[in-house]
Amino acid sequence: MTPDSISGVNLEGVSAAIPVATFGIPQDAQAWSEWAAKHRVKVVIDAAAAYGAQKVFPGVSAAFSLHATKPLCSAEGGFVMTTDEEHAAELKRLSGFGLPSSEGLVGRP
Repeated sequence: MTPDSISGVNLEGVSAAIPVATFGIPQDAQAWSEWAAKHRVKVVIDAAAAYGAQKVFPGVSAAFSLHATKPLCSAEGGFVMTTDEEHAAELKRLSGFGLPSSEGLVGRP
């Protein structure tokens, strides 16, 4: 999926687009950033295998996998890269597996 491939699609009720960096081939984050600003839709790139290749721009985040089959592995887990401080804070809050903590698991000793 690219911004061009979904031009003309009815986006009513759409809050996010999730393009995939298939086989680790990065998505055009700048084009997605422009698309996100134009349509007021968040973009989260599934960059599971694109560690070291995928960029982010305003309005675009990327989620990476650390599974054993990916370029950067730690057996399991993952991380999200974003330029949006509010999105980063929300992700940090959600990282606590539903536990009541404003810090999530990130940053804990």
